[in-house]
Amino acid sequence: MSALDSFCSKNEVIVSDTKQGPAGADEGRTGSGFQLLQSQRRIDFGVLGAIVAAAALLIFILQNTDEQEVTWLFFDANAPLWVVIVVTAVLSVALSQLVLFVWRRRRKRRERDR
Repeated sequence: MSALDSFCSKNEVIVSDTKQGPAGADEGRTGSGFQLLQSQRRIDFGVLGAIVAAAALLIFILQNTDEQEVTWLFFDANAPLWVVIVVTAVLSVALSQLVLFVWRRRRKRRERDR
């Protein structure tokens, strides 16, 4: 008894070893055609990149804990340097996405009005 047959009988799985022919008739195949695959560990570069980015961010935060005075227009505050930099980066990305959204919307209107 093969490993697949053993697995199927224990878990009440029915496996058909036939395929449909052009007229709908079952055509038998030689051999089982099924193989149990060994688990393979593959590197997911997206996850690897996220882990590297998280480690770099953690190192950045730990190295930039000094308080910094922040003055903007009529707003004065003290905050850790890493907070100032991260907030600035997030606001920069948000502003660039807003500008891109408005630009695309205007371009679509111009194309539609032609």
